Formats: sequence, C-alpha cells, structure tokens
Amino acid sequence: MRGAAAKLAESHKHNHYARLIENYAAKRALFVPAVVEAMGRIGEDYDKFITRVAAFAHAPLGGATHDVDGLRSRLVSQMRQQIAVGNVIGNHAMIEAWRANSWVAPSGEDASDAVSEAEPSPQGPGGAGGGSAA
Repeated sequence: MRGAAAKLAESHKHNHYARLIENYAAKRALFVPAVVEAMGRIGEDYDKFITRVAAFAHAPLGGATHDVDGLRSRLVSQMRQQIAVGNVIGNHAMIEAWRANSWVAPSGEDASDAVSEAEPSPQGPGGAGGGSAA
C-alpha cells in the first residue's frame, strides 16, 4: 500500500501531541503533521494542507467552484514536487555526512587522504554545476 509509512507516522504524531497538548481533540483540526516518506511521498494530512494553501493563494475567479485557470492545481503540483525534492536533497546530505564521518581508510592510506576524498566537490553533487576550474 502506497503511503502506509506516512499514514503510520501521522498517527504517531497525533498520538504524541495528544499526550502533550491539553484539549488536543478540539485542536486536532488545526494541527497538521508534516510527514514525508524517504522517497518523497507526502502524508495525507500534509497533502490536504497543501491543497488548502493553494486554494487560499489562488482563490476561484468570479465565484467559480472549480479551478478555472488551473493555477491552484499547478501550485499544488509544484509544492508537492518541491517538498519531495527537498526531502531527497536532505536525505542525500545526511548520507554524505554519514559517509564522510564513518569511512575508514584501507590499510596503507593516510587518514588525511581519506578525509579529502570524502569532502564534497566545490562544484556540488555529481561534480557538475557552476564551479569554475582553476
């Protein structure tokens, strides 16, 4: 089932804050757990929140009940993409930091050589980007 981890995480967050916040049941509609799975799948509550934000940002034209000009649907799509990509970038940074701090040099190599190899390229991930060669 797609999104099962996000659904479980949302449930855990609701249960956690229910223990911490007085009168949580009355305030539950105001609490939106921002849950994103490792590969960018967004939790159901968070997705509904994004849709509400887009509806507020691009109100229907002329009292229409649907998205006549497509701005809301484009905004929702872009927000979902940006959240998913941001999550993947964060995961990459976390894994790179872990790799840089946990890599053990093979015998015969100097540890300082291992650290310099583990440092990120000035050109960014993958070696491509706006860096200049000296």
